[in-house]
Amino acid sequence: MRLPTIPTISNPYLLSLIPGERDLRWLSIFLNWPILWVISCALIWARLLEPSLDSFAEAIAFIGLPVSILGIAIFLMSLVSIGAKLTFTEDHNEQFALLRLTNTSHDAIFWSLVLATTYRVRFWLIWIIGGCPYLLWFICQGYWIWALPSDLRCFISPLSHGYCYSDGAPDSMRLLELFWFMSITIAIACLCFLAILCAVGLTLKSKNALLSGMSVLAFILPVVLGLILIGTPEGFLYADTAYGRVAANEAFGNMIPVGIVIAILPFIVLLGTQHFLRKWAFK
Repeated sequence: MRLPTIPTISNPYLLSLIPGERDLRWLSIFLNWPILWVISCALIWARLLEPSLDSFAEAIAFIGLPVSILGIAIFLMSLVSIGAKLTFTEDHNEQFALLRLTNTSHDAIFWSLVLATTYRVRFWLIWIIGGCPYLLWFICQGYWIWALPSDLRCFISPLSHGYCYSDGAPDSMRLLELFWFMSITIAIACLCFLAILCAVGLTLKSKNALLSGMSVLAFILPVVLGLILIGTPEGFLYADTAYGRVAANEAFGNMIPVGIVIAILPFIVLLGTQHFLRKWAFK
């Protein structure tokens, strides 16, 4: 006769707070990202070396901008929704309530929920963020078609800056484009983790998954979409239309510091925010 099993906590990372083993397979995210980033950059480089577009590629570029924007929006909504729902479910779990009566610290409980959310969305994070450089380049190709040029060889950026072609960008500028896409990608990855942290923290505080999810999305969606729709084409046009040694030197001198700031600033915000959320969520 089979004996009944002892009920377990539904969150696998809360098991780390009691005797048991942790499942660390989610760490594959950080192992797979570099590989997929290299593949994305290789695809971009291959297309840059052969810039001619056939009819199929033109059709893809035409739908690339709206489809990519919709995909990124759905991706962020999924991250926030899973984080809020998982936290809401665990917060109303009887075993979770008993866990709070133990000596388990609030920081450990908070991070267990963050890790559990990351575990649930690990496959989406791997493929969306891993392929983000190519996705951003794909969006920029759609931008060429959707944003009508003011002249045959001149374009107006979303920030109303005019960029004109001469004879095409040299190879060094193509490397600068890859650096720019990687900077935006790192920023988006940090903002994704910021969304998860906020979803967990707000749900613990408000006890309302829907309210928390809508609040986080109202903040994070405009930031991410603004970064993609304004920052990405601005740097892309700046790098892709510069020509000559002087222009190339100026482009490297201007874009590299900006790219580093774009990559680091969300990470700094992430570090500061997680400290605040851990304390605020349990007050």
